[in-house]
Amino acid sequence: MMKKQRNFVIGLIIAILLVIFALINQTPVMIQFGFTKVKLPLILILFISILLGALVTYLFATTGNYNLKKEMKDLRGQVTQLETEQQKAIDTAVDAATTKQAADFKAQLAEKEATIAQLKAADSTDTTTKSKDEA
Repeated sequence: MMKKQRNFVIGLIIAILLVIFALINQTPVMIQFGFTKVKLPLILILFISILLGALVTYLFATTGNYNLKKEMKDLRGQVTQLETEQQKAIDTAVDAATTKQAADFKAQLAEKEATIAQLKAADSTDTTTKSKDEA
């Protein structure tokens, strides 16, 4: 609450100073534009000059902001594109690794099944030989 009151008091002081400045500078001044002459109070000339300066500053700032916003939009598009490409590369690498791992597992499984088949064949041969020996 104190901050609002302080800002109000500062604004009020500035407004009073501007009014005093305007009252002091009411003397008419002749301005020549080359093709015409104008006689206006000095405060009006100052006010118009300040407004024109603010307008020019605003136009330059707006143009600069527009260019920055456009550049930022382009860079965001590039970031999105790079993220998409990176995700595709990751997906491709994961798919390749998964495929290789599945192939390795299948090869190991086939190897184990072959070993099991050999062991069963050897076991049945041993069982047959033991049966003949007992008979």
